[in-house]
Amino acid sequence: MTAPAADVSHDARVRRAGELLGARRLPEAEVEILRALTSTPGDLRALKLLALVRFKLGRLAAARDVYRDIARATPDDPVVRLNLGLIAIKLEALPEAVTELEAAARLGPADERVWSALGHAYARVGREGDAAAAFRHAGQGELSVETLSVSQDAPIEPSAGAARPQSLSEFTIEHLVPDGVAAGGDWPSDGVLSFAVEVGAHVRAGALLTADDSARLVPATRWRQGQLTGEPLGFAGVDFFRSEGAGVVWLSLGPSSRRRLLVLTLEDDIFYLREDCVVAFDDQVTWECGRVPVSGMPLLHFRASGRVVVAWEDDDVIGVPVAEGKGLVVDEGRLFGWVGRVAVRGVRYPGVSRSPHLSCEGEGVLLLSRHQAT
Repeated sequence: MTAPAADVSHDARVRRAGELLGARRLPEAEVEILRALTSTPGDLRALKLLALVRFKLGRLAAARDVYRDIARATPDDPVVRLNLGLIAIKLEALPEAVTELEAAARLGPADERVWSALGHAYARVGREGDAAAAFRHAGQGELSVETLSVSQDAPIEPSAGAARPQSLSEFTIEHLVPDGVAAGGDWPSDGVLSFAVEVGAHVRAGALLTADDSARLVPATRWRQGQLTGEPLGFAGVDFFRSEGAGVVWLSLGPSSRRRLLVLTLEDDIFYLREDCVVAFDDQVTWECGRVPVSGMPLLHFRASGRVVVAWEDDDVIGVPVAEGKGLVVDEGRLFGWVGRVAVRGVRYPGVSRSPHLSCEGEGVLLLSRHQAT
């Protein structure tokens, strides 16, 4: 059956809005969403995009109004209540934040992030005992109420059954330094990871185990210098798909892979990663394709806030700091990526057609393999 022309136009506009959101072209994304809502008022996918865009534009009250409309249409959705609670905290509407987050906790009692946000809200209104109990629910019982503050920079969504997300800075400090905690503590025992999608996400085809039928899959294309190139996103014949709309995507690298999956949450970070290490990322993160100068190694550049799913071997990745004014030379095959403002380029040697080394200058942390990557 052929869809009506209006439906096709609506879907195309929502898809375009998601792409503009990923490119941080927020005013243009808002225009596309409003056009889509003109043809199909009340469409939840478009409304959620609109709320997120207005949040990122800093129009918190306007974002709250949209989430309230969504809450009236979906009163049992804990994600919407969570987002309303986070916005209320940022607006200093603390009693409202407590009310919304208590509702989110009743609707989604297994989501640790709901309890963490509720703990913050309780602490802000002076309910220290309730805050401590909420943080214990969130697995953060060791935290001091007096030192806590809400750091979420965008609405978030639950990921029931997923490995608990970890901030990129925490991962760098705790898991990447040579004497830090060995990576792998949060791996799911069965090697399968669930990745909740609220607005949209990009997913490596070979890692896709299954997805909700509400998560529509379309071929992904490359962003380069702020524009869609029309070229497929992928490497060495491995393609990416874009999942449009809310749902859960289940990821697995298969029993033969020695690599494992980990969810990293970026919090206004600058993160470069080799393409073959990227498994998925959500549409809240800003991204772009690129290559290391001279070397040509393909990279994905992530910035702002959002989630990225990475794949590498247990205990293989270490972090090596780069200090301003003191560059480093590394083996190209060992570089997974880097965090921060680091300039990386291939080294040219006289008489050598292609050097195996990269020059790294700036300030940040290199993510290197203990063993040469294959």
